[in-house]
Amino acid sequence: MSDIPKASDRKIWRTLLGALAVAVVVGAGYFAAVAAPAGTGLAAKQLCSLVFVSGMPARQAVEQYINPVIGPLPPFLRWSVDPARKEVRASALGFAEARAAAHPGYGCVQLIHQSEAALAQKLPALAKEQQPLPALAAASETLQRALDTALQAPYTQAVLVAHNGNVVAEAYAPGVGAHTPLPGWSMAKSLTATIAGMMVHEGLLSTDEVALFRPWEEDDRTHIRFDDLLRMTSGIDIAETKTGADANSHMLFKAGDAAAYAASRGLTAAPGSEFAYTSGSTVLAAGVIMERLGGPQATYRFIHERLFDPLGMHDTVLEPDEAGTFIGSSFVMASARDWAKLGQLYLQRGAWNGVQIFSPEWVDYVTTHTPSSTGRAYGAGFWLARPAEADRAEASWPADTFYASGLQYNRLLIVPSRGLLVVRLGATSYFADSGIEALMQAALAEYPAQPLAG
Repeated sequence: MSDIPKASDRKIWRTLLGALAVAVVVGAGYFAAVAAPAGTGLAAKQLCSLVFVSGMPARQAVEQYINPVIGPLPPFLRWSVDPARKEVRASALGFAEARAAAHPGYGCVQLIHQSEAALAQKLPALAKEQQPLPALAAASETLQRALDTALQAPYTQAVLVAHNGNVVAEAYAPGVGAHTPLPGWSMAKSLTATIAGMMVHEGLLSTDEVALFRPWEEDDRTHIRFDDLLRMTSGIDIAETKTGADANSHMLFKAGDAAAYAASRGLTAAPGSEFAYTSGSTVLAAGVIMERLGGPQATYRFIHERLFDPLGMHDTVLEPDEAGTFIGSSFVMASARDWAKLGQLYLQRGAWNGVQIFSPEWVDYVTTHTPSSTGRAYGAGFWLARPAEADRAEASWPADTFYASGLQYNRLLIVPSRGLLVVRLGATSYFADSGIEALMQAALAEYPAQPLAG
């Protein structure tokens, strides 16, 4: 029998190879046109923030924070840091170039259509005075050992435990300290919910408001309530799949004006009917906040004068897009101590040094379960512990635990019944490797529930 392929076999192989070649070309074109620009945008923005806000060496930032979240892009990624201009550029195989620049007081901004000078006109100058650190309360050897162990988890940068308003233990990676702002990713959503609560308290906003953007008045989007934005039940069509080709990636890293892009999207579900976690809902909430307060300058002053200054959160940076809108879903740089101050504000039910920053009822609002969020329970800008779900680590946590949560297992855990706060900041890819559960258990063991008097 001859080993020479038949003409029909050769034709089949040519067809298959041709199809493969087409697939490679199409895939490469898709990568170049859609996914790579979002990936390089993320790389430029985050690298800029980590170098010029956190003070982290560039190669460490790329290895720990960027490569793990940009899919297949790392082998093709090229980046440069300009210390004089405080600018970062990133590209993939010579295309999809992205640029981000540091702006005093505002961290880093990805510049797509605007110049630094145009951005500077939108944003007010911010003066920050550092407050001296209060003395640490004494930590037990057991708890300090638990923190030291948690710090050994992959790429952990900061861990902190506070009890009854005092920091009782904290530990930091080399080059990181009590004043180092670090990425919290979606922990930003909890801060945006806090700002919304301040506005509700001052009568500037209502969670029941509808017709939030003028174009929405012409279709079913008019029924989206501000409450739906905070609870992830807006129904807005901004899928968050972290592929680089999803609408969320376009919004954050390609649009330039994230709120305008989000407001232009249609619906995938009736407002209020379904829970769908998407940063787009929180970006829209930030857009409403900015519009209601009168634009970037008034908004930043409101946040600093009403929240950051009273609490002494001077290591917190709200990073905007080039339109000047703070990206309230994802881009907040803050120290572990500043996150603890925010958590303490919730433990004190909105009161700080005799001033009610938001109403006590706001704590109840953000911790009320959104019924359509199943599996992992969501409130309004915060996640909620569900002890009944034994398959989750939080099954053993007190039932009143709620928390801010961000990509790469960044957490602010709040336990009102224990007066307890646990903060973990870092860039770990798997929860089991983050050290969060062991640290939480150590803190709960250190501060058990107190029996009721009488």
